[in-house]
Amino acid sequence: MSVPGQLACGITNHEDFYMYRVFSSTCMDREHPTLGQFITDLRANHDADCSCGVQVSERVWLALCKPTELSTIDHDTSRYKLYEPDTLLEDFAPLIDGKRAMFHLLAEGIPPKEKPLPPEPIQVVREYESAVFRIPGALPKLPDNGDVDYKAMCARPGSLIVDKSRFVTLARSNDLPGWVPVLRRPPGFGKSMLLSMFESYVDRDCAYHGPPFPNDPSPHYTLSARVGRFFSLGLQGLLLVLHLDLAQLDLADATSEAELRSACQRFLTACATTCYKRYQSAFVDHAARKEITLSDLVELGYGASHTSKFFVGIDNYTDPLLSGDRQLRERVVVEEIFSPLFGAFAGGCVLRGLIVGGDVPGVPWPYCNIELFRESILELSYDAVSFDMLGVTEPELVALGKVLFSAEENVDLLRQIRHIAGVESPLPTTPYWGRTYSTRDVLAVARALRNGTPAPKFVNSVTGKDYVLPTRTMRPEVEAELFEAFSHKKEIWAQECPDLYARLQQEVKKKPRKSDPVSDDGSWPDSDHAAAPSFADSPPPSSSDSDESVRSTVPSRTTAR
Repeated sequence: MSVPGQLACGITNHEDFYMYRVFSSTCMDREHPTLGQFITDLRANHDADCSCGVQVSERVWLALCKPTELSTIDHDTSRYKLYEPDTLLEDFAPLIDGKRAMFHLLAEGIPPKEKPLPPEPIQVVREYESAVFRIPGALPKLPDNGDVDYKAMCARPGSLIVDKSRFVTLARSNDLPGWVPVLRRPPGFGKSMLLSMFESYVDRDCAYHGPPFPNDPSPHYTLSARVGRFFSLGLQGLLLVLHLDLAQLDLADATSEAELRSACQRFLTACATTCYKRYQSAFVDHAARKEITLSDLVELGYGASHTSKFFVGIDNYTDPLLSGDRQLRERVVVEEIFSPLFGAFAGGCVLRGLIVGGDVPGVPWPYCNIELFRESILELSYDAVSFDMLGVTEPELVALGKVLFSAEENVDLLRQIRHIAGVESPLPTTPYWGRTYSTRDVLAVARALRNGTPAPKFVNSVTGKDYVLPTRTMRPEVEAELFEAFSHKKEIWAQECPDLYARLQQEVKKKPRKSDPVSDDGSWPDSDHAAAPSFADSPPPSSSDSDESVRSTVPSRTTAR
């Protein structure tokens, strides 16, 4: 007689509904599984999925009762027959034959002596459309300067995270005539962390379910209101991440063009091999290998399922240009590294990507002398649409201050940062506009204020208030599509909740709230003596200025594979 696969067991003294069936148990792999082996698997499953604290004992009854409510607390087992752990599961087959949708067995659940405390939810502090998260489990902990792993930060108790997840829509941009978005900022503005956030979201091996934090006990609605959710991209956990950090591209000993090309090729192969080894199980019908080139990796991607395409994340993309022959390095890096990657975008194997890096002194548009690079990117570094993606904005500073300092401490983090940054204009009324501060400098000031030590004397900042969209790395239709992607959710919200939207719009026009750190007269700034140098007067090279030695080798977007 075979083991009845539909054999179902519940737990007594359990507040919520719980049922475990034998077909989910590993004991089905045994020749003659016993009741004790089944209960061992049930116990492990319950402990992993439920935090109620009920302990499952070895006592098991044949119940044959239909659940009438979710709870089994105070359920009477006095009429049931008790079975020993060495009872064979196959012996229950004739007893449960034809009996469905019921507890065939009930295992004894021993309630905890003290009811466990409910798990602490993630603390979310919002300031208009910005937010700061505090991971539960410890006192607030500011990130270290070397923290660039978004997944690790989300799993660390007490971590404070300035939310940038609403910007994940940006990664949709390869649907448009321009393909890969490019963002530059000075050092310390959180570029690597932003890239890590994008990669963590799409990565099939570690993407988060629901809210963007692992093991988050918060009700879903607490993180669903326009902040902190990755619902806009639709590729959660579906892509393979190919990560390239060009700071690791060693060109120090490469003096000739041939040596530069060889170093770039070795670097690209190393990055492709790292990606291949991480996701080797995603590729089928191929012989395993110790090393793989990018072209071979792309071919494997073409042959894999739609859930095995790539996200390309490129960090520190301008680092190779900070020394050596810049024009030579630009040309070689584009030909040996960017050209194969852009080709993979055009062929459809790479679905999304993001390029981040620092500014290059005296070079407002790195690599853009080369037509291939210029025509394959969306240059978004200092435009108004995406300006607050990097660094810490003034609303985020207010939210961060609320998490770090109690009302009794009377610490106005925003005023402190503005004072150190040399921002002499008055604080604006709501909404805040046009300035972001170095993440690294903000954290240094916040640590000093918490520890009672002298604060740094300088905070770097950049302003987007006077920037205009560069002329013209993006075609007008690309600009329009990009702006629509960022404003789409706002329009939906206004349509679905017109009364709430209208009321909030009126609130914005009123006087500042008491909690708003505004100037005495509540006026908008007329001048800003700490404005960052504008690149708007340095448009990218036109096609007539481009390096004709590098032509576009990217196949058409309609290339069929």
